[in-house]
Amino acid sequence: MGRVLYPEQIKLKVPERKLYPLKPEHDREWTDAAIDLLLDADLLTAESGVLRLCPDSAFSQNEFDALASFAFNVGTGALQASTLRRKYNAGDVAGAAEEFVKWNKGGGRVLVGLTRRRLAEQALFLSKGA
Repeated sequence: MGRVLYPEQIKLKVPERKLYPLKPEHDREWTDAAIDLLLDADLLTAESGVLRLCPDSAFSQNEFDALASFAFNVGTGALQASTLRRKYNAGDVAGAAEEFVKWNKGGGRVLVGLTRRRLAEQALFLSKGA
């Protein structure tokens, strides 16, 4: 699907997003370095969101990484409103883990790729690490 460049694109359906005109400063070939900067900014937003939304958590690295991956993909607003977050903040780690797999739909349909992603996030969340 990709990343939106403009806030007003978020409310558009994917086909409409793809047709959204680029502003002149963005109508160019993107270098790997420029793309990496966007990715870094998005990752920072997701990580900051997890820290802000789960302030009293003593995360394991794997829990934090799984929550950051989730927030990166669905957005921090969705994390904020989620039962996953509510359960995790209440100390119900197992219950929170069960919530990952419920976020596997796009356009009202179960998507194989999202199912795989959520299962991987769930496995990471529950793993004890090295």
